[in-house]
Amino acid sequence: MSAVPINLIIENGEDWEVSFNLRDAFGNFLNLTGITVTAKMAKNYTSTVKYSLNPQIVTPLEGLIKLQMPNSGGVLVTKTQDIKPGRYVYTVFIENGSGKTEKVIEGIITVKPSVLWNIK
Repeated sequence: MSAVPINLIIENGEDWEVSFNLRDAFGNFLNLTGITVTAKMAKNYTSTVKYSLNPQIVTPLEGLIKLQMPNSGGVLVTKTQDIKPGRYVYTVFIENGSGKTEKVIEGIITVKPSVLWNIK
């Protein structure tokens, strides 16, 4: 299966999430039981600084995955407020239990600037 190209937008300083149903070449949902999902973004393909898109498998039998990033949080979590506005590349991989890795989604993420404020 070749990777599906999908471009995304992240608003700097806002919570962000997007969901995908992964399908095979015949249009059937991929069964993600026992599968590991990895998703990262970087300024370019050779960049050493990579940001996790915190992927989760939501519904394994329907191939549903979610990528997400909060606007704030702990030190170990990638946050939208910490990413400089600009264009980034991203890739989503799945890996089965026997170590076979497959790129399923790739594209451009545009991080748009915004004014941060607290609503009380």
